[in-house]
Amino acid sequence: MLRRLLWLLLGAVAGFFLARRQAGSGEAAPLAEDPALELRRKLEEAKAREGPVEGGDVEERRGQVHERGRSALDEMRRPPAP
Repeated sequence: MLRRLLWLLLGAVAGFFLARRQAGSGEAAPLAEDPALELRRKLEEAKAREGPVEGGDVEERRGQVHERGRSALDEMRRPPAP
């Protein structure tokens, strides 16, 4: 009986250390130091790839977008037709 208890205890200890070793072997991916800095860097890279944008085109596009937004808002504010 003492022998069985000893083997059971030895098996439990071995199982504990084996499970602990398995859990500790997986390394987590390192986190970026500051996610905001990484996003800013990616944005700067994207801007550099696209090249400069002319000012007139941006203002014209902005006006078009605002006009579409205003017309959509006006349409939503209209009462539903009976």
